[in-house]
Amino acid sequence: MRWLGLRVGSLSIVGLLIFCGCSSTACPTVGCEPEIDLSFETPMTASYAVTVSVQNSMFTANCPTQVAQLPGIKSCDGAGLVISGVDLGHGENNTVAVMVALNGGQAISTTATLQSITNSRECALVCYIDEGTVAN
Repeated sequence: MRWLGLRVGSLSIVGLLIFCGCSSTACPTVGCEPEIDLSFETPMTASYAVTVSVQNSMFTANCPTQVAQLPGIKSCDGAGLVISGVDLGHGENNTVAVMVALNGGQAISTTATLQSITNSRECALVCYIDEGTVAN
């Protein structure tokens, strides 16, 4: 008996994927976090305090550091910082507005641009990868 062009007794993985309606894009349950990677226009040469505001959330860190508290500032050094775990929703998100304040100074408006999506917009948490430059 033939079914979807395959013999029932020898269904292939492709046949199973077609049958169950699965796609090749998976929604991982671990290891996938949205990230915003910000580089400093002028590298920081000393330790610094940073406060960022994105999607109505505010995060602070003393840098350089690697912070495991997510969502928030995942890491920061003299070259820049990585914000991770912020749910940006399911929209286009071609750009993300981020406010960055260094050492308690005036907040700098920064735009991060979408580089890629590591999973799929159909996932509960879309793993956007955005990059931008802070004009410090």
